[in-house]
Amino acid sequence: MRFANVCLAVWATLFGLSAVSLAESTVASKEIVLEDVCYADQQHAEQAWRASEQTAPIRLVDAEGIKALEVVLPFASRADWPRSVHDRDVKLDLSRPGEFVLDVAVDQPEAVGHLSLYFRSGAGWYAGSGSVSRAGKQAVRFVKSQFRTEGKPSGWNQIDGIRISFWRGASVDTQARIYRLVAIQHPVAIIVPGEIRGQEASESRTVREVSERVGHLLSDLGLGYDTLDDRNPDPDAWAEKAIILIPYAPRLTREATSALSEAVRRGTKIFLFYQAPQELLNLLGVGKTRWMSREYEGQFAEVRFDRNILSDLPPIMRQSSWNITEAIPASAETQVIGWWFDSQGKPTERAAMILSPRGAFFSHILLGGDAENQRVMLAAVMGALRHDLKPVILRGLIARVTRVGHLKNLDELREWLKVYAPDMSSSPWQSFKEAEAILSQIGSQDTSVSERISLATIEGLRTKIATAYLTAQPSPSREGRAYWNHTGLGAYPGDWERTARELSEAGFNMVLPNMLWGGLAHYASDLLPRSSSFEKYGDQIEQCVAACHKHGIEVHVWKVNFNLSTAPRSFVEQMRAAGRTQVTRRGEPTNWLCPSHPDNQKLERETMLEVVRKYAVDGVHFDYIRYPDGDNCYCEGCRQRFEKETGIRVEHWPDDCYSGSLKEAYRNWRCLLYTSPSPRDS
Repeated sequence: MRFANVCLAVWATLFGLSAVSLAESTVASKEIVLEDVCYADQQHAEQAWRASEQTAPIRLVDAEGIKALEVVLPFASRADWPRSVHDRDVKLDLSRPGEFVLDVAVDQPEAVGHLSLYFRSGAGWYAGSGSVSRAGKQAVRFVKSQFRTEGKPSGWNQIDGIRISFWRGASVDTQARIYRLVAIQHPVAIIVPGEIRGQEASESRTVREVSERVGHLLSDLGLGYDTLDDRNPDPDAWAEKAIILIPYAPRLTREATSALSEAVRRGTKIFLFYQAPQELLNLLGVGKTRWMSREYEGQFAEVRFDRNILSDLPPIMRQSSWNITEAIPASAETQVIGWWFDSQGKPTERAAMILSPRGAFFSHILLGGDAENQRVMLAAVMGALRHDLKPVILRGLIARVTRVGHLKNLDELREWLKVYAPDMSSSPWQSFKEAEAILSQIGSQDTSVSERISLATIEGLRTKIATAYLTAQPSPSREGRAYWNHTGLGAYPGDWERTARELSEAGFNMVLPNMLWGGLAHYASDLLPRSSSFEKYGDQIEQCVAACHKHGIEVHVWKVNFNLSTAPRSFVEQMRAAGRTQVTRRGEPTNWLCPSHPDNQKLERETMLEVVRKYAVDGVHFDYIRYPDGDNCYCEGCRQRFEKETGIRVEHWPDDCYSGSLKEAYRNWRCLLYTSPSPRDS
């Protein structure tokens, strides 16, 4: 725990708190040291870490009194060299840790595009990716849930090798140093189902997205977390966790349910969302449940919390849920702490969140859109379930709120205010001084950190810091104050007049409504399928332009280019049959239009021209001018057009272009599809 205590000491120094009391009040994470550079000499270091793929041998060096492994990276001298490779044989069970931290330094960080941490397991690998953000020593974190598999690994409990690779970035010769690699086992865990059996890929995607959303919120709170797979439950390991969250598990395995039940009986708290086995709900004191679809638009628009029960909860958490799992308490110690309200502010009499001494239940998944209040909700509920987690959560929140805009801490904010608000009697400085006073009060108390800081106090601190930053911003004579609307329906579906009026009253002068995608339109398009929203509410661009121009608001129509995730299935199948959709390097279809296909280029161009020809819009906003990820697109059409337009023949498709000698040329060709006029369009 040496590293954790150092972190506590630094934090305590910043805020004037006792490092000893903080260390005693926290839930401990467990560190497993995988590499600490304790080699007697150069020969032993080379024997431990084997170099391959034309990589120079590892070098044992002394970096300012600390032993390190130095990696030579001649990215300028060897223009065709893609990466370094160093391997070490091990025998490890890494099934329990949820995160890995690699301490490294790179003299010229621009030379490294990214670095990879691999764990070999039998006939396959687990591969994680990280980045070097600056020169000098830094900790690069790899979250286990974000590792991908290559080949057929035997399991995290059978790790037989470690590989570290620095990948080419800019053509610069440099060197990197490796100081330490540790695995961390956290007291908080998320269960992510390993497979959604018998369901469409879209549900697997939802499980992954929701789990990642909750994971990001936990990280914001300063809580690292482990990822658990419901296919391989370990009752003893699960029972060691302080809290286990299940963000979305439509069909939790029987084995996982039993392991969770045993963990709860042994003291672990659980936080369930939406769909959960009745066995687990019974442990929380939740009665029989039933699935319920909304009866009208906006029925489940927000959650209002009972702060008389738990004062740290936010007053409101907004999320437009389309269905819920209706539940009621079945024991005296179980309470409803949140209720659903509709978009008109009327109560629905449906419970949104239930709290018991053994855990919590939320009646839907956490949707995107109100991360600030979701974060506070998680902090309040998890702090109530495990009081020993609250100091960790509060430190994470304080560290978060003291970062504002492009500034990393209060010292940077103070220097920034000196430039943009030189009058120290002005309102920005007043807010800044009030923020400093709050931090001073927090640090001057003698009681424990969790007793003297409430989430309301931190919310007040955030408001003061944000106010200081925002009110010091220079105000140009003309500026765009824009509202991005992802639904394309305004704030009140079917009522652009109300949306425009309220935006105007609030000082907005621009709206960017998402009116079309790669395969869907909310207006009377002659080129794209018309959406169900168009059928229900009418032409949304026509209504939006009329209402917004009436209230002095510009309309810049937003298009999500190439993405077919909202398109009707028939349209996607039509595009796929015509060879117009993207394909991953593994040959898997992706629901995006391929940007190299001339008919897709024409469709994108013509749909945007259709908007400006039909409607008096003030601008067009292009989005998703990119690929979905590095795995796309490797369709046969891309191969043919790449070879034709570059004159380069690909011998081994797609490997040469994905990770081989043609990687850079293929990447540049893909970029030019978006950034330069194409010969096929002339």
